[in-house]
This record gives sequence, structure tokens and C-alpha cells, in this order.
Amino acid sequence: TPVPIAHIVTGEAIRNEPKVLSWMALQYADPQGRKQSTRLYESYAGIEVRGQSTRNYDKKQYGIELWANELETDRSASLLGMRFGEDWILDAMRTDDLRMRNKLSFEVWKKLAKLPEEDRMPDVYPGIHLEYLELFINNRYEGIYCLGERFDERILRYAPNQYEKGGVLYEAIDKAEGSTRFEVYQSEPGKSLVWDGWEMVYPDHELHWNPLAELRKTVVLKSDEEFAASIASMIDLENVADHYIFINLLLAYDNIGKNNFYARYTDASRFFIIPWDLDYTWGRRWEMLDSGPRGMTGNGLHHRLMESDELDFHQLVTERWNSYRKSIFRLDSLIAMVDHNFNALENSGVIGRENKRWADVDIDLEYEYAYICNWIERRLQILDEKLNEEPR
Repeated sequence: TPVPIAHIVTGEAIRNEPKVLSWMALQYADPQGRKQSTRLYESYAGIEVRGQSTRNYDKKQYGIELWANELETDRSASLLGMRFGEDWILDAMRTDDLRMRNKLSFEVWKKLAKLPEEDRMPDVYPGIHLEYLELFINNRYEGIYCLGERFDERILRYAPNQYEKGGVLYEAIDKAEGSTRFEVYQSEPGKSLVWDGWEMVYPDHELHWNPLAELRKTVVLKSDEEFAASIASMIDLENVADHYIFINLLLAYDNIGKNNFYARYTDASRFFIIPWDLDYTWGRRWEMLDSGPRGMTGNGLHHRLMESDELDFHQLVTERWNSYRKSIFRLDSLIAMVDHNFNALENSGVIGRENKRWADVDIDLEYEYAYICNWIERRLQILDEKLNEEPR
């Protein structure tokens, strides 16, 4: 196989928590293609099962933490050409018969994701990278996986004392009856790292909920006049417009509330949004059900911006959509990204091995490819109409 191979050896059963000691060997070709030789990376690692609903599948997804020794000392490395880090995710892609939707989504996001202007750094991408590999655990073949970066403050290059400057990072982890969709404000923050469906990722050693509380109150509770007067200073509207366009391009119903990060660098900076966990996209919904290309999605923040007479947010979305349609969102551009991943899967023969390994898996890769290409073409036509409509 031309796909990288990871072999994990452990003497204990892998469970949800805590991570168990293992030895990992990662074998791969030169990522720059400069040499024909194979490289080998080896390390101690802690491994655990991760995910919520996906834990019910035989094919599990895992969290990996690189360790320098058996004493669980953290170790950082760049794996498969990705950024340096100690925490990694092995995504089983079990709910996606195409085995590329999450990877494809982040490849698209990278083309439009930017930090707010006041925080721009040329080498910081507010998102993650993923690369295919084939996984063995204790000499047993486990199939195709995506090795992915774990999103945290280090990807954003936060300084060790960033929280002293007002730096925060929150993850929307639960729908919480509309709290993470900016539809309700249920309670004031308590003395916990979890509040109303949100989790404080950074700082993780002290509570700092005020920035998020103020943003939520502005969206949910303030009058139209107060909202219009202050929202542009609180969150980067260009980023929100791109996020709205992005989740509608993918028709990512599972990302209007949960599965998003909200970040800010300093007290003087504006929030920006980073999407997460994008399996249920590109015509695939919960429980692996196909969905047609019609429909629009958004949350309370998007809707309130769209409805404002003072902010011209609808015009901002329309202008950015039409600009992207001439470049990164051209049909041939998007299909080329699909083809890149499809060719990697087809040429390696990995889907045949996946079908043999898992009794409940029967992937028809040609059908899945034709489905997503047709879906993308129809989705672009619908968005051309919807995003150019005059606001009501």
C-alpha cells in the first residue's frame, strides 16, 4: 500500500479513559516525495477510545498522546508532515462510506479560513490537517483511518500567558436546548469548565467565561439597536460570513450549534469561529442517511446578522460567495479536491481491505464518488440562487 501504516502494540485493553501505555510505529514515504525510501517514526504513546455515538461501532476511533517514556512524559513530534504536537486523533470515519468527508471539509475550510485582521499571522491556520493511514493494533488490521491534529490553543500559537491578555478558546460540545445555537441564554456561568453546552478549552486551569457570556447576551438578549452597535467589535463578521457560507456549502446541520470552537487572542481582539467534526456533511446526515442538496442552515447569530438592517451582513455574504464561486468554489475546483482523496483510496485498494475487515461494512466507492459529485453540482446551483436572493 502507498498509504502510511501505523502499528500500535499494547498489553492492555484500550478503553475510554484513561489512556493505556502503548508503543507506536508509523511507517511512511517521504512526505515531500524527494526520496523513494520509507521513513519510520517510533514512540511510546497513550491510547484511548474517543467519540460519543461512534463508540457503539466495532471500528473505534482513538485518541493518541505521544510519550517520551513509560512514565507518560509528553513528547511532541510532526507526524506525516503536519504540525508539531503530542495529541493526535485516529478518525475511523465509520459513519462515512466515502471515507473522506471530514478530511475534504477541512481541506476546503483551509482555503477560506483567516484570522481577524488584528491577529493575522502568516503561518497560523485556524483549523486542522488530516492524512490517511492504515492501522494495525497488536498485529490485527483495523482498516483505513485519518490521522488528525487535535485542535487546541497551540495551533493558534497562543503564548504561555495568553489568558492574561484575554486569550480564550471555547468548544461548543452539546446542543443544550439551543444554547450553543445562540437561541437561548439559560443561566449565568458557574464554577465549572462546562457551561450551557460549552467547554472551556483554554485556559483550562481557571474560569474565564465573561467574554463568551457577553457575546451570548449580545446575540440573544440585546435589542436590535444594541446588537447592531456592538456585534462587529465582538466577533469578526468576515469570519462569521465565511463560516455561514461554509456550513451551507456542506449543508452541515450538525455544526450550527455544537462542533465549533470560538477563539479570541486578547481583550482587544474579536472572536472567530473554527468548525469541528465534519462527518455529517456533503449529502450525508445523522445515522448515515443521505440528504438532498436543498435547504439552508444557520444559528441564531447568523440569523440575527442576516435580519439586521444596519450591518449589511447579507450583502457581505453575497459578495464573498460570488467571489469564491470564481475560484475555490468552482465546480471543477471542488471536484478536483474530491478526486485527490478518491484516487488515494482507489489506487491503494484500501476500501477492499476495509470491506473484508468489517462485517457490517460494504462500501461501493464508485457509487459514493458519483453521489457526492452529483450532490456538489446541484448544491452549488441552489446556493447561487439562495445567496443572491434579495433580503426580505
